Amino acid sequence: MRYVLAILLLFVGLIANSQQILPVDAANKVAFTDVVKAENMKKEILNENINTWLLATQYSLQSVSNDSTTQKLIASSEFPVYARGYVSKKIHGKISYKLTIEVKDNKYRYFFTDFVFSYYKEGRNYTMVPSGKRKPMEDEKAQGWQSLWENHKRTTLSRVQMHINQLVVAATRIPTVQKQVTATEKTRTPAQDW
Repeated sequence: MRYVLAILLLFVGLIANSQQILPVDAANKVAFTDVVKAENMKKEILNENINTWLLATQYSLQSVSNDSTTQKLIASSEFPVYARGYVSKKIHGKISYKLTIEVKDNKYRYFFTDFVFSYYKEGRNYTMVPSGKRKPMEDEKAQGWQSLWENHKRTTLSRVQMHINQLVVAATRIPTVQKQVTATEKTRTPAQDW
């Protein structure tokens, strides 16, 4: 009975350990995608709001394409991930990815894809510099640093989910119309209003 219980616990542990942290598409690539409805929003307003959000969150806008029904924005970004040092954390590498957003009237679709981890190493002056080695985030195994690799995946998941939430809020923001102030209104003092 004890052996059956031990084998069962081992089997459950293996299943729990092999679960995907990041979502994958049909091609087994890490991808976050969804269609978001934005009621009564023209594509021009959605595009302007999304473009403003991309610049505010420091995405590098790579290309913009327009046709009669769809506007497409392609941007890229990267963020550092850390390993624990003796006294403080030190940068272990950067994760870069691509964001594609297709905008139509009353809706838009986003694709977060092409997630790649770039290794960093200690340089001559004891600073961390890119090593030139890269590892796709689809890889399940990281020989010798599996727990750190899974931590990087969880960091990626939380970062992308945060950006998705920000994008949904920013895209549906209704632009405010600013009132034009005339020259007579500028010179008018409060005493003249009475």
